[in-house]
Amino acid sequence: HDVSCLARWMAADLYLREVEALRFELSNSNCNDELWNMANEILSNNTEGLRQAQDIAGYLGSGSDPHLEGKESPKARPAK
Repeated sequence: HDVSCLARWMAADLYLREVEALRFELSNSNCNDELWNMANEILSNNTEGLRQAQDIAGYLGSGSDPHLEGKESPKARPAK
């Protein structure tokens, strides 16, 4: 069970990094308001769900999995 939680947390973390990189790239590009609003809505919906998954997986696996020792557990992030 702990291994599954760790794997889900790692997958969500990697995916979230990619989404945040894409968000940064979009913020540095010129686009019309319609595209900006659509991209922002999609990213906001997906990242909130991923952050919740990270928080849950980190909570379930914290302290009981030797793979997590010495690593910072995920923390709740404020909504943007």
